[in-house]
Amino acid sequence: MSEIFALLDKVKKGGEFVLRDDQYGFNDTLDAVKTARARGTRFDLLDTGLFSVLELEWLCGAGAHFYSSDDARADVSELRLIRKACAKGGSSAAYLVRGPFESDDQPGRPPYSILLALAGDGFILHASNREYARDVLQLSELAEEAHKGGGFLVYYYHGAADAGLVELASRGAKIHLSDRLLQESDLELLIAVLKASRAGRSKLVLYIEKGMPFRFLKNIFNAGATLLFKTPPRDRDSPMGELERKARRRPLRPGTYYLQATFLL
Repeated sequence: MSEIFALLDKVKKGGEFVLRDDQYGFNDTLDAVKTARARGTRFDLLDTGLFSVLELEWLCGAGAHFYSSDDARADVSELRLIRKACAKGGSSAAYLVRGPFESDDQPGRPPYSILLALAGDGFILHASNREYARDVLQLSELAEEAHKGGGFLVYYYHGAADAGLVELASRGAKIHLSDRLLQESDLELLIAVLKASRAGRSKLVLYIEKGMPFRFLKNIFNAGATLLFKTPPRDRDSPMGELERKARRRPLRPGTYYLQATFLL
């Protein structure tokens, strides 16, 4: 009993709350979701496959934002029912694609055609190229289909700056990338990505890990990029310190990242 009171106390503090489905039972979780809605607290539920579809429909219908992956749930009929419950509850449904898009060598994961259907249903799809290469044409199609369905594609890009990012941004993808492999000469390309993102109602998020010259960062920030500084903070009175403060006033909205915005997937 004390555990549920502790859970409700955390929810009542407001802000954003994340809970994994194996931390509490269904009834306690449902009480927490209802409390979060009454308090104006965002409630994110991480699905590992423990709750039944009916239970998830109750939770999402009560306002829980649903986060799942192809590791946890691959049945499209289940996912579509959950997405409908989210729509009724005014919440969102996010799906992380960990495996390859073409999953013949990994049975049990949804093939690309199913991912395309989920995009059309309004899912927020999350994908990374860290472990598997991604086809830009497929990513663009997913982004466009998700945009039509009321969702969007979040793409975590690992690698040197590539012209394909411009196409993705124009289709509505929200792109996360690190500065690790960026060069000062990539400024023009990133500006092009940002211009395309305005047309596609997209977003460019740059993780500052190695550090880039002040003028480079100022230019892309002024062009609309979101900067997430992972480097040690600079002196408050320095130009970079001022830019860091401005960047903190342009935070990422919940849903434009998978549960946490602190690292690249």
